Amino acid sequence: MTPRWGFTPSVWIPDGTATTPTPPAPGRELRSVVLLARATAVMCVIAAAAETFRYVLLVRGRTEVLPVDLVRWSDALVVAAGWAAPLLGLATAVAFVPASGRAAAWAAHRARVRPTRSATRRLLWLLLPGWNLYGAGVVVAEVDAVLRTAPPPAPEPVRPDRMRWRSAQLPTVDLPQPAVTPQGAAAPVTPAQPPRPVHRSPSRLVSWWWAAWVLGGLLALATVIRALDPGSLQARANLVELHVVVDLVAAVTAGLTAAVAASWARLVDPVRVHYPTGWILPPAAARVGAGPLTGPERDLDARRKPAAAP
Repeated sequence: MTPRWGFTPSVWIPDGTATTPTPPAPGRELRSVVLLARATAVMCVIAAAAETFRYVLLVRGRTEVLPVDLVRWSDALVVAAGWAAPLLGLATAVAFVPASGRAAAWAAHRARVRPTRSATRRLLWLLLPGWNLYGAGVVVAEVDAVLRTAPPPAPEPVRPDRMRWRSAQLPTVDLPQPAVTPQGAAAPVTPAQPPRPVHRSPSRLVSWWWAAWVLGGLLALATVIRALDPGSLQARANLVELHVVVDLVAAVTAGLTAAVAASWARLVDPVRVHYPTGWILPPAAARVGAGPLTGPERDLDARRKPAAAP
């Protein structure tokens, strides 16, 4: 008679699960953003200085005749800096957008969470004119929050030769045990909640960058509107003053962009300091030209000397 009982059909499988590949660390891209942002900040300062020099010439031109060469040099400096600063700013933006996306993907993979936004939504929030005054700050704050999230503890490394027994029909399921109340009655078991996304207030550096970004955008819009109808000579002088303020705010924004990118680069690839090890303090006889021994050195030298024979 064939017995009808038996073990559940099972198979041997490796003790491990497939994992997604780790995205490449965006340290190099972030360092490129730092260099471009610093160059943009310097060029914006030069543009502000050129506009300030033009304003000084406007003030002097009210009471004296200015040399032609001086006016031409001032106009050339204003035009050159006025073109170089936006071009460098555009290059910084072109480098910052993909670097922020890679930083978000790398940080989400390290924290074992899904990215907050898709690549398309991130591009829209960063590049849509007008809306990006708000959207860029949100995206940068989210990337900064995920980067500053501590990664979960690393799991135990899986050995390829280690196998475990898993049932093919009746998998083992760990059911939560009901909690016991002080009266002895079993409390209802609540299902496990899915992990919530990371919500964190923007850091102080990101908040400063966001404020400078919004202020610079509003001032740039006011400058464009004011330049459409310059008006009188005094209005043109006021427009030059507005250009100076816009250039200075742009320099501050570029400098804060470099600071944010540098902080992200340190979080992605922290600097490892290697301290020298294996140093041995020489005895007093080897201290050529050295001063008298200090307290710890004297004690160490006394321990090294052989004990005197009785």
